[in-house]
Amino acid sequence: MDPITWYHLVVTWRNTSGLNVYVDGVEVAEDITSSNSGSEDSKPDLVLGRANNIIQKSNQYTAYAYYDDMRIYYEEKSAEFISNIL
Repeated sequence: MDPITWYHLVVTWRNTSGLNVYVDGVEVAEDITSSNSGSEDSKPDLVLGRANNIIQKSNQYTAYAYYDDMRIYYEEKSAEFISNIL
């Protein structure tokens, strides 16, 4: 990714299907191992710009970026919805 180019980045997460990452409307990654069938209290926190792991405190995983027009939805959005909101 070019560090001076704006990208449309979408991340979805659902406790049964895990994590999906979209860049400019195209799915580029998924991680079904991040699914979680535990209670609501056991769900991980949403962290932007750094690793969500207390052990990894270094700046190696820090994202130095600008965020614009951020939206958080309660429900997971479909790939079709994501490609239409560009």
